[in-house]
Amino acid sequence: MYLSFGVFSPAETKLSQQGAIRQPWNMGSHFLLACGCLLRANGTAIAIALALMHTAYYMPWRTPSPPTTLCAQRRWIADNLTPDFEEVLWRFEVMFAHGPDPRANATWLEGMKQGVFSDVDKQLILMALCDEVDEHFASEGWWSKNWKMRSLEFQDALLQLASQLAPPWLAGTMEFWFGVTNSMFKLGDLQHHAHPESEVSKMVNKMMQLK
Repeated sequence: MYLSFGVFSPAETKLSQQGAIRQPWNMGSHFLLACGCLLRANGTAIAIALALMHTAYYMPWRTPSPPTTLCAQRRWIADNLTPDFEEVLWRFEVMFAHGPDPRANATWLEGMKQGVFSDVDKQLILMALCDEVDEHFASEGWWSKNWKMRSLEFQDALLQLASQLAPPWLAGTMEFWFGVTNSMFKLGDLQHHAHPESEVSKMVNKMMQLK
């Protein structure tokens, strides 16, 4: 059910090609990278669903579009995706919807060390970590330029979180993608400046335009 909610109709796909709504390949990259990471890390079904749906409160392109007030949005999502899922989705939004913030990551890290998080909270943190694999390099990095929001301090805190929460391979995988992204976009030097379109971005855009 969660997956079908995230699938684009033919009409939506056409609109996405016109730039009117979020691109379907963006959802695909989340499915392949973020969800693949969670599957390997033995993430729960609800954590894997969150990897696709964690921006549900900010999706005006969905059909039918959700109500505009926050309370109505929560009710709409609960009715469509079950109250249990909405409750966990809301908890995730409260924890992470503010965006990349090294201070927040430091708070989660301290909470991990002190053992204050529940199993559900740990799944949400794991989902956020796996999502960063996609956010740093795949569609998010190439097209939305989310890399500009992610400092080296932010990356370091994520790696520390990963080492506390998950098997060693996750921190290693994240560190690899961080290195690739930083090399491609020179994140350390350009994080506070507008980034010129890279050769990789030009190449990928040309590929997307092929019929």
